[in-house]
Amino acid sequence: IEETLSYAQQVCAGLQAAFRAGVVHRDIKPYNILITDQNTVKITDFCLSKLRGETLRGPKNLMVGSPYYAAPEQEKDPNGVDARADLYPVGIMLYRMLTGELPIDSVKQVGQINPDLDSDWDTFLAKAMAKDKEARFSNAKEMLEALNRLQKGWEEKKDKVCQWPESNQPKENYL
Repeated sequence: IEETLSYAQQVCAGLQAAFRAGVVHRDIKPYNILITDQNTVKITDFCLSKLRGETLRGPKNLMVGSPYYAAPEQEKDPNGVDARADLYPVGIMLYRMLTGELPIDSVKQVGQINPDLDSDWDTFLAKAMAKDKEARFSNAKEMLEALNRLQKGWEEKKDKVCQWPESNQPKENYL
């Protein structure tokens, strides 16, 4: 869970920088997210990206993005997408990292698959993977802030579960 949070937070930070530069990636997926030996995320493959004001030329039926990861609005109108189209696949990747499954037919609550996760995760994922872009996070900063709240809640939960047992003996005797 810690690595999943770290990776998602780093992807959001990278997308935030791209959005500030006027770039929408349009192909966020696991194969375009590289992890270094130091666990640093690198977003790669900007060949389908959209620069502010740029339009894609090609057949009207040209699909831009990757199956399972492209935002619904991107499949319909790749030139009309905004930053929210890159946040949708972040939600898909996060769900997949937490559950080992793609949310293809129905989205299970993550707590059903991983009992360490509570309803806050489901709320986050529902917003991140919303089919309607208006219901999604509005930008990477907002998504990153929500991830930070999830991390704080996870740390608090771990602290409660991993406390030393109450005893009159000093803690060093528990080794």
